[in-house]
Amino acid sequence: MVFKESLFAFALGVTTVAAAHTMWVEVAAQSEEDAVVVCANPDGVMRQVGTSSACPAGDRRIVLKPPKYERPCEQARKPDLAALGRRLDTLEGRNDARLLDRTAKAPFHVTNEAGINVFSVETGSDNASTTIANAIGAPVARIGAYPTGGDLSVMSGSVRPGTYSAERTAIQSSLFSFTDRSGLDVVVGAMTPIRLAKRDGTYALAVSLKGNLLAALGESTVGSGLALVNDTDGSTRASVHPTEQTGPGIARIIDGDGKTVAALSATGPNGSGLLQLRNNADVVMVEAGMLPSGIGAVRAGPGAFQHGLGFVGLPASYIEGKK
Repeated sequence: MVFKESLFAFALGVTTVAAAHTMWVEVAAQSEEDAVVVCANPDGVMRQVGTSSACPAGDRRIVLKPPKYERPCEQARKPDLAALGRRLDTLEGRNDARLLDRTAKAPFHVTNEAGINVFSVETGSDNASTTIANAIGAPVARIGAYPTGGDLSVMSGSVRPGTYSAERTAIQSSLFSFTDRSGLDVVVGAMTPIRLAKRDGTYALAVSLKGNLLAALGESTVGSGLALVNDTDGSTRASVHPTEQTGPGIARIIDGDGKTVAALSATGPNGSGLLQLRNNADVVMVEAGMLPSGIGAVRAGPGAFQHGLGFVGLPASYIEGKK
């Protein structure tokens, strides 16, 4: 507020007080170096004089204390109200569509107070990815988009980017779907110990160790079910599956040379059960099952599997049940 405006406001106030028969208000004693001194005649008209000037006879000398908001230390902190008003006018003149337009062009990054990227969007010639990181910059989630599908990964977040080592591996789970495959992977470091997926036209759950398949449950190449148990080298040691696409089931125990040493199946007469034990030459040595007559029988080889013994005509090492 400039001096003329201050003086006018004060004069107006004094006139009002005069009309109420209270002409003057005593101002507390103060230094006149930073005060305004005026002379007031009997009619209430005031005029400013210097701090060292005397008032004419009959006039009253009044010392006015400057308002607090006019102090020099506060004048320097005054905001630019005019500029603020213009800015408000500009904002009010914008339509809602412009206010809501917050489109950002990739690639871009969002950083935290420490300057670490916690949100990133990257683009390639035919793909795009979004990465979310924790406070130390370790990725904890990533979304990828490609011409044939996309994937979503969530990570343990214990390793900074570029610090992978065999001693300190990152663990992540990835959900993916593409034209020829879809599934869920659990990844530890550079290996995938667990995979649930559709691949090569079949569906399976696989468990691996150091790149070797340990166990699998899923669909065989002929469309039937299959369960496998392998050793640490990935060689199958046990399997359960149908003999054909719609055939009877069979469970096999397999030796180190890949030969079946034991088999339990439903390939006996009339679909009955059959147990076979073989030697390492792949020859059946023990067989137990049901005869066509409905009687159970066990025979042991190799002699029991010959056609007959002398004139009796019965195989040796043979046990047959009775009705």
